Amino acid sequence: MAGVRGGYDAYVRAMEREGTWGDHVTLQAAADRLAVPIYLVTSYADPCPIHVAPRSASTARALWLSFFAEVHYNSVVEAKPP
Repeated sequence: MAGVRGGYDAYVRAMEREGTWGDHVTLQAAADRLAVPIYLVTSYADPCPIHVAPRSASTARALWLSFFAEVHYNSVVEAKPP
């Protein structure tokens, strides 16, 4: 799996542990499963917002999250994409 260090099985075992933080791979999985785009408003200078596109979108809705670098994700609002 692209973007996963140490192989998929090791990644899944690590993600199963309580307290493990999500990452771009988990955001992509959520976008794909929910069939909605995810937009991240971040504390990074650019690009903003970061767009995580689902394989196929089945709705006009989008999920907006904030991300403060190396700290935490928060939900912002559910809205139609720009």
